[in-house]
Amino acid sequence: MFRKVSNTQEKVSNATKNMCNTLKEVSNAAGKVINNAQKVSNTFEKYMPLFREAEITDKFIKNIEQVFCACGTGVPFGQANVQEWLSCSKSKATNVMNAMKAAKVINKVTGFGSGRYEFIEL
Repeated sequence: MFRKVSNTQEKVSNATKNMCNTLKEVSNAAGKVINNAQKVSNTFEKYMPLFREAEITDKFIKNIEQVFCACGTGVPFGQANVQEWLSCSKSKATNVMNAMKAAKVINKVTGFGSGRYEFIEL
């Protein structure tokens, strides 16, 4: 008798992670690569002067970039969304939100309930 051993950590995928923690999808068609994340990361770079001016640390900038990649501009989000996207505690999500407010990269949105914000468009 023998037993088939499976280890889910060793699964190989045809997707690789890049900036914004999104996946690059590679299809079976020769040379066809979908990479929309580069457009998002280029847009995020426009916010860097605001972060530097507000003296936001690199660790917070990385967390804010993950939030930006999850929602982009024009999409309302709240603290619960940040908590979900970063897989973090409520206090860390609050700190990330406060860092975004200090850098003035988000605006309060009305009509979607209390505590909703969206990234400003640069």
